[in-house]
Amino acid sequence: MAMSKRIQVWFPEEILKQITARGGDLSESIRESLTRYYALINYERKQISGLFTPGELGMICDMSNGTYWTGGMIPLGILANCEDAEQMYYDKWETDRDELLAKLRSLNVTQEHALVDACERWWQAVGHGFNPPINQLLQ
Repeated sequence: MAMSKRIQVWFPEEILKQITARGGDLSESIRESLTRYYALINYERKQISGLFTPGELGMICDMSNGTYWTGGMIPLGILANCEDAEQMYYDKWETDRDELLAKLRSLNVTQEHALVDACERWWQAVGHGFNPPINQLLQ
């Protein structure tokens, strides 16, 4: 049986309006919304899992290091980070700038969210002393 835990969460007014618009029990609405969100992120992550080379994934994570992603930043955020990157990073990751940027431009918004989520999880693992293989980032 899955463990449940009661937590206290603060939501901005706009998000709370979105949650309460679904009606019913507040906790259940939040739970269901998060379940849908993670199902969507997992689906899109699988859709793009073969798109990037290990070097491109390393470059993307490197450029995302230290970025605190908020919902409004995600669309085009990874693209902007990689567009602004100096050539030395592309050389480090043996990655072609034009090819990587074209791939990032091809992503839809939900796929961008999935890529950000994967980077966040990867850096979280690294921060806890693990060294997950970069080629498994989107798996």
